[in-house]
Amino acid sequence: VIAETAIQLRSEESRVIAAKAVRLEVAAPTQLAAAVSPQGVTLNWTAPPNAVSYMVLRRDAKGGSASLLAAEVQGLTFADTMAYSGNSYIYAVIARDALGTPSRSAQTSVTLP
Repeated sequence: VIAETAIQLRSEESRVIAAKAVRLEVAAPTQLAAAVSPQGVTLNWTAPPNAVSYMVLRRDAKGGSASLLAAEVQGLTFADTMAYSGNSYIYAVIARDALGTPSRSAQTSVTLP
């Protein structure tokens, strides 16, 4: 780029610098644990770098597809207050980065008395 002023002074030519965009993928949450609590089931996990929110999934241990319990969890815990006594559930947590890129955790299970 060369700039000129109104009185015809010229600047030195600037150098072109190449830049490369680097995309940092969000990792999956780790150490997902489920415990029976007075509220039903409490989930805890460890945050991966670059995660800004989480989605919580649950399915019945007998089979079937997973249901989305929460879409915008901001912390590292979640209470499933809709878990029923006598049932077994399998949970997973999905971390999302600022662009919404997902990464799913390993599963954990719990049986309510």
